[in-house]
Amino acid sequence: MLLTIYGHLPGYLHRWRICGLGRVMVRLHRILDIDRTPFLHSHPFHYISLVLRGGYDERVLGQDGALKLVKRKAGSIVFRRAGQLHRIDAVQGRCTTLFFTWSLPGGTRSQNWTLRRHADVAAPVGYLDAPDGVYAVPDGFRKRFEGVWYALRASALDAQACSRVSIHQHLTDFFTIPEASHEQHRTACQ
Repeated sequence: MLLTIYGHLPGYLHRWRICGLGRVMVRLHRILDIDRTPFLHSHPFHYISLVLRGGYDERVLGQDGALKLVKRKAGSIVFRRAGQLHRIDAVQGRCTTLFFTWSLPGGTRSQNWTLRRHADVAAPVGYLDAPDGVYAVPDGFRKRFEGVWYALRASALDAQACSRVSIHQHLTDFFTIPEASHEQHRTACQ
């Protein structure tokens, strides 16, 4: 079996593509860390995930608006429709999943990730410290607006116009700037 890297998210999630056909893709995921943001997130595609090793705890948003804690362990199977909000709150062991996705008509490029705050999820200390603006980061530029990071773009102007939410939501994924320098760095990139 030939695995190809499929956009690792350093410190959070390693992903390898196993195969794909049309709108269907099979990947192997290694979940490294919890969601360290104040957001629930959804995926822009339907998926089935089979936990092969380890496990994780997640909170899933119910139709009543309440968060339900669900513990996933080896052998657990998760079916989730595009747009269903959840977050990972704990990871046990070397959590590895087999991840089957199928995109909606038009493909994932026509959809977006959804991030939503919930009253029962506190913002981690320091998360909201970076002000809104366009930031120079390794490999390009990113916009931060209302506390949400948007996708990497080649230029500051493209980043400013970007409407695609990034699944990268950790400030330290991009760069390390002393708190006192946030405003100076953001202003220099506008």
